[in-house]
Amino acid sequence: MADAQRQLDEMSDVRSANAQLQRAIAELRLELENEASRTTAAVQAERAVSADELSQLRATIGSMRDRLETEAQRHEAKVQGVLAAHQGETTQLKATINMLRAELEAARNDAAQALASQIAASARDQDALQNQIKELRLMLETRS
Repeated sequence: MADAQRQLDEMSDVRSANAQLQRAIAELRLELENEASRTTAAVQAERAVSADELSQLRATIGSMRDRLETEAQRHEAKVQGVLAAHQGETTQLKATINMLRAELEAARNDAAQALASQIAASARDQDALQNQIKELRLMLETRS
């Protein structure tokens, strides 16, 4: 009987230990589930923060891209304006150069014609003077 009592006591101890282990397992499972819930909530919150940051970064990038494109367009318009202004000025300068070149050529032609006219007049005057000299010599010879 003592053996039977000892066996019953041992079984009771084993059952008690088993019940204690089951309670510990249940508590650990509950704690693990709570920790998993907190971790899931923390991950979701972090994902939301990351998504918000990503959204803000995309908005900032889009804004910067728009500003850069606007600035590039403004710069291109300024460059085109400067080029157009210089093109007009260049065209005007070329026209002035061509006009001055034509005037210079006309002045050269006029000067060449005036020189040729003076040379011809001078040649006529020389011929006339030589003819007078000849006539005067003849007159002198005939008088002498």
